[in-house]
Amino acid sequence: MKESDFSSSNYLKQGDVEPPILVTIKSVLLKNLARDNQPQEMKPVVEFVELDKMFACNLTNFRRIVKETGEQDTDGWAGKKIVLWFNPDVSFGGEQVGGIRVRGAKPQAVQEPVVPDREAALDAARAADEEIPF
Repeated sequence: MKESDFSSSNYLKQGDVEPPILVTIKSVLLKNLARDNQPQEMKPVVEFVELDKMFACNLTNFRRIVKETGEQDTDGWAGKKIVLWFNPDVSFGGEQVGGIRVRGAKPQAVQEPVVPDREAALDAARAADEEIPF
């Protein structure tokens, strides 16, 4: 059982991205993420097509999404795919606490079918046989 199995939240937590998940950005909103009775703290929050939970995006992850999508403006992020993953080395307040990080979605490698040249293979085999001294 993971923490996310019994702890409800509208936002992604570390356990939600273990193992890493490929997601498609649906939209980006600006939301007040300040705790009760605190001054407003407006942050970008990313919604995904595949998930009900949102991703509170810090500056590091914002810059990473900009790099991976090639889009400086969040209006251009919709439809772009990214991978969310847990990085145990993330520090906060001088303490190593781990956190969610972003990386680019690797394009699927397209492999062309290999069609062997039968005659070339036979010629190579014959040449190899001629070089054997027995």
